Amino acid sequence: MSVAPDMTRLARLKELIAGSRLESLEPREVLLQAARLEKLENDFRAQYAGTWVERRVAVLASQSVQHFVQVLRLYLYSRGIAPSFYVGPYGGVASEALDANSGVYAFQPDVLLVLPDAGDIIVFPALFDGDGAVDRWAEAQASSYRRLWNEIARRSPGCIVLHALFVIPFARQLGNLESSYGFSRTSALRRLNDHLRECRASNVTLLDMDFLASYVGKEKWFDEAAFFLSKQPFSLHSAKMVASLVSRIIGAAASNVKKCLAVDLDNTLWGGVIGDDGLGGINVDPNHALGEAYLAFQRYLKGLRERGVLLAACSKNDESSAKLPFLDHQDMVLRLDDFAAFVANWDDKVTSLHNIAQQLNIGLDAIVFFDDNPAERELVRTFEPRVEVIDVPDDPALFIRALESSFCFEWLQLTPEDISRADSYAEDRKRLELQAGALDYDSFLRSLEMEAWIEATDDASLPRVGQLVNKTNQFNLRTQRYSEGMLKNLSGQSEEYSLLHIKLKDKFTNYGIISSILIKYAGATAFVENWVLSCRVFKRTVEEAAINSVHEMAKARGCAAIVGEYIPTSKNGYVAKLYQGLGFVAVDSTTAPGLVNDKGTIYQVSVADFVPRRHYLRVHLVAGNAQELSGAAGM
Repeated sequence: MSVAPDMTRLARLKELIAGSRLESLEPREVLLQAARLEKLENDFRAQYAGTWVERRVAVLASQSVQHFVQVLRLYLYSRGIAPSFYVGPYGGVASEALDANSGVYAFQPDVLLVLPDAGDIIVFPALFDGDGAVDRWAEAQASSYRRLWNEIARRSPGCIVLHALFVIPFARQLGNLESSYGFSRTSALRRLNDHLRECRASNVTLLDMDFLASYVGKEKWFDEAAFFLSKQPFSLHSAKMVASLVSRIIGAAASNVKKCLAVDLDNTLWGGVIGDDGLGGINVDPNHALGEAYLAFQRYLKGLRERGVLLAACSKNDESSAKLPFLDHQDMVLRLDDFAAFVANWDDKVTSLHNIAQQLNIGLDAIVFFDDNPAERELVRTFEPRVEVIDVPDDPALFIRALESSFCFEWLQLTPEDISRADSYAEDRKRLELQAGALDYDSFLRSLEMEAWIEATDDASLPRVGQLVNKTNQFNLRTQRYSEGMLKNLSGQSEEYSLLHIKLKDKFTNYGIISSILIKYAGATAFVENWVLSCRVFKRTVEEAAINSVHEMAKARGCAAIVGEYIPTSKNGYVAKLYQGLGFVAVDSTTAPGLVNDKGTIYQVSVADFVPRRHYLRVHLVAGNAQELSGAAGM
């Protein structure tokens, strides 16, 4: 007889996971909740079906990771991932990698987590070996991991490998002299970590485990009693932090990417209340301990902005008062231009966060909220759970630690387009001023003096194209994800595929690569298998210029029709009617047998009957496996 699920326990688990409350739990409580989830997982998935993105996660480790996998499962659910696990045999990293019939290849993982250990290494460099000998030793040690990376890329092209670098043990053969000699075990392991970084394949993300160990302290990282008893690779205290980091990266690979930090102002960026204390009364004094803490936090946020994180002010204040410190206080590190959005009013913070999301054209699930007021944090947790809320400590000296240890802004890669993102949002203000002075929207678009380069994607562009394909949710017709390895493989099949990207600039901003299009040729049909466009350039007629280029390529290939598909998700409603607006008509799925998956609506346009769409871009050319173009239709 079947037993009905305990709905109360399921609801409590859902609240724990959805509310991002795991960080406040002690490690043993996390393990207890993880064990409960494992027992209730089938009922949990059934009760909340449709809430999660499913991913297959394989774990290959040198030591026993059962407890860690339990904790990782809990954290993955908190990131919106419903995992299925394959855990390789104890000490089976090398054997699984070298066996073509091993379980990891049969499992076909979306993510492979590799956790080697320094104890795997039998032979270290001899005392007084030279640097060349140490380099050869590091290359030999890394070879088996390179084979694993290559083999998983070949057998599971879409799989992302998360490979842990080695933790430097605290036991030192040479004591303090370890750092003085390249042949020491400490130096050799550091060289091996460097070598793995230097030879890292595009499908691999390295996990800096030695940083995590140093952060928690190696005295707490290693648990010798647990190791000798059950071969645990790190302490239960450390397992929580490792699971938090790994789950963030897996979440990012599933497009759960945090792009924006919405930060309060009073008692968050400065001490005091600007509306009450005035410009001279707030504390950002570099000679005062409290003021120095706020300035250190501002410098940290400035660094996040420089790497592409969008900063947004979210304050209950009169706007003029809130802006005053950024304009007139000489000790402030952050300035008004550092903010992509600035919302200061007397609305509740949930309303303000919706305002920020609308201004930046991003999802609420891309926002992280940082506010010193616990009541405001609880309000956002309760009424807008899509926003990530940081537990902010009372002491501003610990603000950086709170945000850093959340791992919110862990991305799979960094591209030049990320670096320029914050500046482009700041320049949007100039575009808005230009638009306000234009006679009509067409005149505004002409005045932007936009230029586009439509190019065949090469190896140098693959990292950004891969990032765009896997991060974009709003302008994403089919929401199919492709790893760099998959894209590289498809781009090499020029008879069957064309992989293009579009670069854009206007009179204010050079955006870099803002769109990717994958076209598959099947008989007389050109199928738009994948098409994404950055939200930063919506309504600029980029899509019109793009479809004109697709038409020219289809015509050059002798195709009779162009076919596209729209598969609806909770995030891509923006493009629901895109194809109709571009002159396509809805057709039956039998029109494109073997190309579509019957989950969406199929659209088609005849190559002979297609009418080029009007746009306002000067299109330079399409290189490589596509036809050359020039000029700009309809300008």
